[in-house]
Amino acid sequence: METVELSTEEKMKQYFKPVDVDFIGRTIYELQEEGLYTGTMPLEVVEEGETGCYRIISHTGRTISGHCQISRKGKLFYAHRYVWGLFNGMQIPEGLQINHACDVPTCVNPLHLQLGTQADNMREKAERGRAPKGDNHSSSKITNAETLLVLVADGTQKAIGEKFGVSQMQVGDIRNGSPKAGAHRNNIHAVLNDNLPVLPRIPLEQIEYARPWAEQIASIYVK
Repeated sequence: METVELSTEEKMKQYFKPVDVDFIGRTIYELQEEGLYTGTMPLEVVEEGETGCYRIISHTGRTISGHCQISRKGKLFYAHRYVWGLFNGMQIPEGLQINHACDVPTCVNPLHLQLGTQADNMREKAERGRAPKGDNHSSSKITNAETLLVLVADGTQKAIGEKFGVSQMQVGDIRNGSPKAGAHRNNIHAVLNDNLPVLPRIPLEQIEYARPWAEQIASIYVK
């Protein structure tokens, strides 16, 4: 009997099952995996309507590059590499990597994941005019919206730093408006304090749900 190969779109419907709706009405999907160990955290994502990105919300840890890592069978994997392998049924060939066509490190939409080289990634970065992570500021490692999330996150500075891939000292500098944070970060801090004098406090484990809000606020107040 001939085997029918499913398209990526069909595989997405098979692998990503809707499980809930978040506080702004987006659908939360869970990646369906066989043989998960007891206690293993399922991978949950939200679909962003405008971009089509499947942004991870279940795993809050980030590398300095902004990627998520997940634990499977006692090993750590980059989530986007893991999902690409799951959908393609193969390991990533030696010398190649998985690049994001959407430029969103936390996205695991297979339609946005491309097999390529670092040279491909750098060339595409230049072609798309993609800024370094940090909203067009060469010395910044987090975006304007993430700076806002650092300011409102309810957690220890160490945990917040690990979440956003910056040091505990950098978190303190951002929150205190220290000159060490740099003029760019202090400008964000000052603008937000002027326009939003009372900032909400959001538990760190729920901070990803606030990212769309932070991006909207940053786009309005931070120029």
